[in-house]
Amino acid sequence: MWWERRGFIKVVVARMGRSHERKALRKEWSESLLRILTVSKDTKTVRTEMAKNGEVILMSVKGEKYHATVERLIRKLSKKKVLYVSYNRTCDAWRESCAKKKLVAKNTFFVDAVSSSVLRSPAPGANCAFVSSPGALTELAIIISEALKGGFEYLVFDSLTALAVHATSDELVSFVANTIARLHDRNVNGIFFVMKSTPYARWLEQVKGLVDKIVEK
Repeated sequence: MWWERRGFIKVVVARMGRSHERKALRKEWSESLLRILTVSKDTKTVRTEMAKNGEVILMSVKGEKYHATVERLIRKLSKKKVLYVSYNRTCDAWRESCAKKKLVAKNTFFVDAVSSSVLRSPAPGANCAFVSSPGALTELAIIISEALKGGFEYLVFDSLTALAVHATSDELVSFVANTIARLHDRNVNGIFFVMKSTPYARWLEQVKGLVDKIVEK
């Protein structure tokens, strides 16, 4: 697999060990946010859920429809190369769900930001990388940056509502701005999920201004 050939997990560990890398990344986040916020956009609510041509979509889903919507999307993307970042399900739970519901996910690389909070040492697995803690956004940004070199067509982020528990508004918005900038640079489609029941929050309003489209389900 591409991640084995590139040894990108080792690259992540190496980069995390260098303080100047972390500082540079924080600076890059700030510059990305400033660059995106200074671009005038006409963000509209649309009725399609498939990003295309390097679009980034914010998908707002009702709680009772949430898991079904995510699974339906993954089924539609089964033939695409997908980078799936999860704050809601562990890698093991994801595999079990795919097997049970006959979801084809052989082209999906899973970034697990959950297991570290419930398991002391998550077991390594094929097609899966682990973030050391849910709030380690610098580490997550590096993993995403290295992974995107593998030629992914879609990034699916599940979800910003769950991430907000582990980050401040400024941290979350800076992280999303940086990630969107990387997606645009590589012409990768992005889908960020958010629970429709999410209370009003400054970060949510700012993120709405960063994406290309908003989908409400």
